[in-house]
Amino acid sequence: MRVGSYKIPYNQEYADLSITYFKGDGGGLVPNINRWRGQLNLDLLSLEEVSDMAMYGNSPIGSYAMFKIINNFNLNKAFLSFIISMEESTVFLKLDCTVECLNLLEKDIKSFINTFQYNN
Repeated sequence: MRVGSYKIPYNQEYADLSITYFKGDGGGLVPNINRWRGQLNLDLLSLEEVSDMAMYGNSPIGSYAMFKIINNFNLNKAFLSFIISMEESTVFLKLDCTVECLNLLEKDIKSFINTFQYNN
């Protein structure tokens, strides 16, 4: 499932960035967000709630929705997730790190996404 894995140094620790690629919608927006929320012991959200927390942008391969998934009772683990919609497939990026790291690396991950290219 993973097409890329990166160990990203920050301060004296490492964050894990995973990149996965799926045909179609990869299982859907809400199920993926709720699966990640469950990994952080957070409640499930409705489509409207998920849409409200999304931040949108564009990359060279398609538009994306970005999500900061944080459990405020455990700041040692958080996810910065991007769902990039392409014509017939979906790319997921998930940065698994602390909240501090998430805030430090958000701009860099967005820059990284802007280097993506689609090759046939």
